[in-house]
Amino acid sequence: MFDLFSKSRFLLTVFIFKIARKFPLGFISSIKKFRVVEILFNLVKDEKHRERFSYDRLQEVQNLKLRSMKLEGSPIARFIVGIKVERKNLNVLDRTLRSLEAQNYNEINIYIQADEELRSSVLSRVKVGSLSFCWIDDWSQLKPEKVGAESYLIFMDAGDLLHENALYFISNMSAELDLPEVLYMDSDSYDEAGRRFNPQCKPSWSPDYFLEYPYIGKGVWFRFDSIVYCLETHKECSVNEINYCGILDLYFLKESNVDIQAVAYILYHENLQNININLSTHVKNYLDIVGKTAGFHVNYVDDFSCRRISWGSRSRSALVSIIIPTKDRVDLLSQCVDSICNKTTYKNYEIIVVDNNSENPESFTYFNYLKQKPNISVISCPGEFNFSAINNRAVEISKGELIAFVNNDIEVISGQWLEIMISHALRPEIGCVGAKLYYPDDTVQHGGVLIGIGGVAGHAHKNFGRRETGYMNRLTTTQNYSAVTGACLVVRKDIFESVGGFDETNLKVAFNDVDLCLKVQKLGFRNLWTPYAELYHHESVSRGDDRKGAAKKRYMREIEYMKKVWKTDTTCDLAYNPNLAVYREDFGLITLD
Repeated sequence: MFDLFSKSRFLLTVFIFKIARKFPLGFISSIKKFRVVEILFNLVKDEKHRERFSYDRLQEVQNLKLRSMKLEGSPIARFIVGIKVERKNLNVLDRTLRSLEAQNYNEINIYIQADEELRSSVLSRVKVGSLSFCWIDDWSQLKPEKVGAESYLIFMDAGDLLHENALYFISNMSAELDLPEVLYMDSDSYDEAGRRFNPQCKPSWSPDYFLEYPYIGKGVWFRFDSIVYCLETHKECSVNEINYCGILDLYFLKESNVDIQAVAYILYHENLQNININLSTHVKNYLDIVGKTAGFHVNYVDDFSCRRISWGSRSRSALVSIIIPTKDRVDLLSQCVDSICNKTTYKNYEIIVVDNNSENPESFTYFNYLKQKPNISVISCPGEFNFSAINNRAVEISKGELIAFVNNDIEVISGQWLEIMISHALRPEIGCVGAKLYYPDDTVQHGGVLIGIGGVAGHAHKNFGRRETGYMNRLTTTQNYSAVTGACLVVRKDIFESVGGFDETNLKVAFNDVDLCLKVQKLGFRNLWTPYAELYHHESVSRGDDRKGAAKKRYMREIEYMKKVWKTDTTCDLAYNPNLAVYREDFGLITLD
């Protein structure tokens, strides 16, 4: 009976969405305000179909935009396409060549790299009339004066495809973005039936994410004059590895600033048989070399596709001031303080407990007990609950070079949490550092903050399981986010003070942490989230409900402030992607519902 119901529900979903596709998105959104329509949508909604439908709809919308762009202008950039042919993908080379021929783009040079023993087979399979290509044994044979210094080079595996309007689009984007050294595109995969799947909607350039996971993958355009010098070094690598090592070279070894731009259009389609994200020994060794220059150490997990990057720092000498606001709830506060004192491996810290209007006698008894500890102080900050003001007062009397803001409902899991967070916070380019927080049931409470979710901000991967890897391994890799939660946040004191601390006037309770991070980011620092600092967050159990009475009015004012100052309801977060929904926290594709 259940199977029959599920099948009927799915078929009804398909039927309703087919009808919905005949109408503009705005019209669908407007009629969903009616209760009957909303109930109908919820009744038929099937998650697997939603994913499939969302992707079909996204392709349709992007195709329309790309076709209109192609009609608007003539080609500007010159392109070099390097195709790597191996025995495993020899039989699908003609697909790649046909996708290039379909571009109808004149300024393109095609080079094919294949072992000598495969070349006769390659020639017998090439049946594309309007395209010509050259053999190439060594990419260093390509000289800037021969192909044009400002040409763009892309590497492809035989069998992989480009969207039919990719070259026109990248040509226009490269000019619009003032010829960046690197442009990378969203991508997906396709099977033998031609079905496209697994869209990879990539964030904007995230150096820390890139080091721990090769999220950029394929679909990378290098400005030729920026990449030519390192082609010889990586000539035997796969396409994924050339892309990875090329970006490593440019960003981490080149002295001048490098402009790396993301393009949120799915323009690269990888053949299923070419998928391989594991990196070779060559890349492992090269990453170690880069690490010695850039100041990090690489620890590999299981295989070479994921790794943990440790940064050298003077963390052992830095005093950290841990600030914990509280009101009564000794059960929570004692759990928080005890877990810090008993589990934290890093010992050079002071704890400042900030009391805001505690009333219970047991609270004062506990405060007196804490005052006996050599590295713990308790200060009073009476008055209305103003999270921003409370923390700002504590920072003023703090002695540490680093500040760790910790809610009283936090409980330490991993003993190295503080050591890990300050190793990042002491890096000169890093601003605010956030931790991986769990609910007591071991589901994710905080995996970084995404600007725009719900109109202001939301927590990435909220309610995911503790062992889940998340979208594109984003739950298990250190990466850059625009913001992290203030429930457990480490930042250098001088940075905190340089942006004026938390906003005591406009953001007394909510979003002050997001505002702080955005101010720090505006100064040019990168904010960062690490999955290796793990703590429990018994979320806001000691604070009131923001959805009732005066608190609700205050909360709505804070929402409006964030929208006005930071345009959180209209700006796409650099750590996110325009193809992902702003009403979900699971990195789901944008759709009608």
